[in-house]
Amino acid sequence: MLRIKRIVYLLLAVIIIQLTCIEKVYSKTVNYLAIGDSIAYGYGLEDTESRYAQIVKNELNIENTNYKNLSISGITCKKYYSIIQKSVYTNEIKNADLITISIGSNELLQVAAGGLSNVTGIDSNDTDFFSEIQEAFTKASISKRYDMAKKMYNYFESSQYKEQIDISIGVYEEYWDKLVNYIKKINPNASIIVTEFYNPYYGIKIGDYELGNVANDSIMKMNEILWARSYNEKEYKIAKIFDGFNSENPRLTNANANTSFVNFEINMDPHPNAEGHKLIAERIIEIINQNINNDSLNILQTVMTQQKQASVVKSKNTKIKYLCIAIFSVIIVIRLYKMKKNKR
Repeated sequence: MLRIKRIVYLLLAVIIIQLTCIEKVYSKTVNYLAIGDSIAYGYGLEDTESRYAQIVKNELNIENTNYKNLSISGITCKKYYSIIQKSVYTNEIKNADLITISIGSNELLQVAAGGLSNVTGIDSNDTDFFSEIQEAFTKASISKRYDMAKKMYNYFESSQYKEQIDISIGVYEEYWDKLVNYIKKINPNASIIVTEFYNPYYGIKIGDYELGNVANDSIMKMNEILWARSYNEKEYKIAKIFDGFNSENPRLTNANANTSFVNFEINMDPHPNAEGHKLIAERIIEIINQNINNDSLNILQTVMTQQKQASVVKSKNTKIKYLCIAIFSVIIVIRLYKMKKNKR
């Protein structure tokens, strides 16, 4: 009888040890790093849960401890390249399985903001710049609004503006290449997904002036650089959001304008709204879910598969552990009962 009991105890102990080992095998989780400018940061959103990086993180069931968002509002690609070489950024890049990037829009935005500043007299470095632009247009008389819109459009069509934009695009191209090289040097195995540039002013008119047309050419040039540097998406994958943002119903950015100068309302804020962030997240998730021939993404898919398996295994393990506890409890109760009976 004693020998049988020892065998039962030994078997139960072995089962528990094996279950623990199985959980450790599937303990690998995805380390997700989001980097970029105010788009990745989630500027203008009511809560952080609405930003695309957070949506991706939740969709992939990534723990808070395995997720970092090191985006900086208002930063250019050139400036970010210098900052990213600091140890806090480098360490996160080294540990990342998945890296999403949205950077470069401020190279264009700074030039455009300079023009708006000249027209309105509002300092483009003001943290509430877009809100003050909106207020300036709203408070102006009808004739003043028309004059401001005309000056704005003329500036955007001027050779001076186009020259400055081309210079900024050239700077972006130089530092985007450096940024990608640095990230891949630090972590050649990371899955990198980069978001396309979008037109925040698509379909927006101020009087007879189509702002979307003004912005489109420079945005297309930025996307051409993004695609060319990806080498047919061998260096990084691209979340295709440009076409998706060409929508007026619903609008996917905060930018909007009433076409009537009588009931005039305008918002020049180019950042994605909550619906825009949902679209960006969807396009990123689509890339991850695709069955694509890419080693780094295959690694990511393997880890995600392990996470799902771990969830199933842990659920089964929990049931088995409760069964083991029940068996132990029954054995102990029987033993106590026999001891009590023998004393009598």
